Amino acid sequence: MGGVSFAPIPVTRNRYIADSEGTIYGPRFGRPLKLTETAQRDAEGRSYLVFSCHFGDGTRRAVRAHRAVYEAFHGCVPDGLLVRHRNGNPSDNRLANLEVGTAEDNAADAIRHGTIVRGARIGISKLTEKEVLGIRASYAAGGVSLRELAREYGVCKSNIRSIIDRRSWAWLEDANQ
Repeated sequence: MGGVSFAPIPVTRNRYIADSEGTIYGPRFGRPLKLTETAQRDAEGRSYLVFSCHFGDGTRRAVRAHRAVYEAFHGCVPDGLLVRHRNGNPSDNRLANLEVGTAEDNAADAIRHGTIVRGARIGISKLTEKEVLGIRASYAAGGVSLRELAREYGVCKSNIRSIIDRRSWAWLEDANQ
């Protein structure tokens, strides 16, 4: 049982082949393509893999490998859905690791896998999670103004208001909640 399965990729006009292990083969079957990384990276620095599809009429375009593998074995992805990686690794294009879902499903996956970049992991963030919790605690205790907190933490008053109102850092739970 098991083994590697092969199927033509519809979006490539069936000129390219995918296998169930996530390898893409060019028009000359037997030669795996070199997949390239996209500029988009997850929290661990991993990126999606793409290949350049030449259609034979002089046109070409980049095709995401995970979507190509999925569609080769299951057909076109329905409108409004996308191909997700079950394990959260965008370069793991094995058929067993791929499934369709909504953008909301994909966002929930990113949170569950810890691959979403938010909070202090965003390179331009001026605050840490600990500081945000400190801001909320100080304001809740009273006796300190937004202006004072903004000055203390080196951000503008509107940032402090957004943190307190949970318009930013909303995902970060206070210890007493």
